[in-house]
Amino acid sequence: MSFHREATFFSVIAPEILAIHQSTHQANHIYTIKAHPNDTTTDLDIAIERQIVKTIHQYFPSDKILSEEEHADTTRGNGRVWIIDPLCGTNNLSRHIYLYCTNIALAIDGHLVASCVINFMDSNYYWSVGAGVFEGNQPFVPTPALPGTTIDVDLGTTAKLPLAMKQKHIQIISYLQQHTDYMLLSLNSSLASLFVALGRLDGIINIQTNPWDVCASSFLAQQLGCAVCALDGSPWTIDSPGYIFARTDSIKHTLITACRAVAKHS
Repeated sequence: MSFHREATFFSVIAPEILAIHQSTHQANHIYTIKAHPNDTTTDLDIAIERQIVKTIHQYFPSDKILSEEEHADTTRGNGRVWIIDPLCGTNNLSRHIYLYCTNIALAIDGHLVASCVINFMDSNYYWSVGAGVFEGNQPFVPTPALPGTTIDVDLGTTAKLPLAMKQKHIQIISYLQQHTDYMLLSLNSSLASLFVALGRLDGIINIQTNPWDVCASSFLAQQLGCAVCALDGSPWTIDSPGYIFARTDSIKHTLITACRAVAKHS
């Protein structure tokens, strides 16, 4: 199956989104406060989502759209579904911290076949239609492995979780602190997942997520040879509640072991 039109779509939409961001992000305003005070939607979230949806309708008029802000109730089902997070890391954006991204992924019958992540910190985009990963118009060259191991533990996820899940997350972090020499951090954005795919981070563990947060970076990570799995080590799927990305099987095994140790004593 050819995805030339999807590749063309990525090459069109990504520069458009970067231009919208460049022209409006400094004057951005909160559009909606959701269930948690740190979970907001801004004018820029809405503008980016609407531009993506508009362009998808131009290129693929019969495709379905599942997107965080205005199309969150779409039932995926079978067929072609675009899975979109216009801005992952909106809290960072609202505080002028350049750690956020736009996620765009295409699933066909529940399987990812193409994706694009726009990284505003680099003013660049990374995409794939299953034949390698590209950085803009050029083949992407992964970052060489660096000394040490740095893992994102996604603290931003936990603010909205029930107390029992917060405690589980704390226990996983505690296990890693006691049993490894990993450096732990939290970018509070799925940009961290992209950074594992690109080789800038060594792994990420997220205990609760939505499809629009992870699908795009998951496809890129798998294309680049990263280990991607559910928290219990089973194969990751779009419906998995949490996920692990790792640059090596050894790191993946350690992160799974941390999750299993906590589950065993829960």
